[in-house]
Amino acid sequence: LYWSYGWVRNSVNSVFFELKPSQAQRAMPQRNLTPISDDKFKEIETAEQIFKDNVTLELKSLTINVPENNQSTYTINYETSESQVGKLKLDASAGKIKENKLVSKADSIPEAKKAGRKVLSLHTGEMFGEVGQIIFAISCVIAVLLIITGFLMTIKRSKAI
Repeated sequence: LYWSYGWVRNSVNSVFFELKPSQAQRAMPQRNLTPISDDKFKEIETAEQIFKDNVTLELKSLTINVPENNQSTYTINYETSESQVGKLKLDASAGKIKENKLVSKADSIPEAKKAGRKVLSLHTGEMFGEVGQIIFAISCVIAVLLIITGFLMTIKRSKAI
């Protein structure tokens, strides 16, 4: 039911987890169609240099979020080859780091998604390993046999009447 019906999923998530609004629900920012000045490119280069000076890990991916024209706080999201996710906020005009977080990838996953994965692994039997999968397979076969025997008993009863 959790995956099949959105109202069930939303109800369970709202009861058990604190959810942030999804990307679709957030208002899209207005696009700035003014040309980018040379100073902004210099700021981006400064932000990149500050990042290189402070993060020496081998990177898998890197995203630089460029602020609006009148702001100088850059957010750099990156993923290391050791399955860690980092977020660096810096002020390029002052050359100072405001925030530098590095967490494991598992810690960056929202609680609702973790719960969904656990529910799925429970229902597929993966949570208890191969023994759990065998027990779940046997219980599924028994459930199917109960349905078939119930259907056969109904047919026999209807013939007897």
